[in-house]
Amino acid sequence: MERFLKSRYKIGEKIGESPFSFTYKGFLIGSQVPVIIKIYKRAALNSPLINKLKPKVIKMISLDHPSIAKVLDGDYGWQGYFFVREFVEGEPLDEILTHEALNVDTALNVGKRICETLRFAHDNGLLHGALGSNNIFVSNKKELKLVDFILEGKVRGNLDLLAHQASFDARYLSPEQILGEPVTYQSDIYSFGIVLYQLLTGELPFKGSGLEVAIKHLKEEPAPPSSLNPNVPSYVDEIVLKALEKDPVMRFRRISEVDDSLAGKTLIFKGADVDLSNLIYDDTETLEPEVNQEEAAPKKEKKPRKRRSSPLLWAAFFILVAIAAGLWYSFIQGLINIR
Repeated sequence: MERFLKSRYKIGEKIGESPFSFTYKGFLIGSQVPVIIKIYKRAALNSPLINKLKPKVIKMISLDHPSIAKVLDGDYGWQGYFFVREFVEGEPLDEILTHEALNVDTALNVGKRICETLRFAHDNGLLHGALGSNNIFVSNKKELKLVDFILEGKVRGNLDLLAHQASFDARYLSPEQILGEPVTYQSDIYSFGIVLYQLLTGELPFKGSGLEVAIKHLKEEPAPPSSLNPNVPSYVDEIVLKALEKDPVMRFRRISEVDDSLAGKTLIFKGADVDLSNLIYDDTETLEPEVNQEEAAPKKEKKPRKRRSSPLLWAAFFILVAIAAGLWYSFIQGLINIR
């Protein structure tokens, strides 16, 4: 049976699913122009979140950048809340990297383009929230396109869905996302660091199953990209590792610092002595002006403190282990039933 939305879009084959949504290829009725239709699962969104979605979709529709896939529509349909974006004819970056190694110059050029696009989005009060090489397409015209910005605001604060997401695919999740903490612009910076690492080396910094990778994001330090590709300059090592700091306070404060560091071939970091509360992502707020460090009062030198395990970290760990145990139990029960 054919399915339609708003008598304007025809829903075609399902091409993807996450703990939060279903993704379909569709068409504009009457023109057969292909589009992507993403329908959010009812368990992922409640009424307050839907109310926040509407103005965000309107904002995304008005956003115009050659490297951002255009959002065309968004509304509440028969299956739930949905949005429609342009269909990009091409390949996702992660598939390209499986059969094509990039030299360092090409990798950096692609990374700079992604960084510039994120800077544009952040300057307009939008974060991506799900950045990864699977959400970056290279079109048949060799144009770079960032797709599937997360529009559901704080939907990732749902701990059950978050744990499911971590077990499903944790490759590009920041530590704070795994712990269920608020998503910030610095979460995008961490995810960009993973993508840049992959561009430079052809590999991800952390490997394993979804659960294993999630724990490594929380516990393990990544090896410098130059350890896998000796052609990577030392300044690039510093930029990537700064973007991949587990503590957001130690990470770059803004994507503009990453962009400027790549352009200037040196690490540009304005320090962690600034209140970062204004960097938490909010639908109604944008980044506040940067603090003038020269005018700030001098601070006493602090002795380094030993890191202590966060209770949230252990809670996330036990949730992930519980999911793994459940999956293993189901697998064993399946074998018993077969016998």
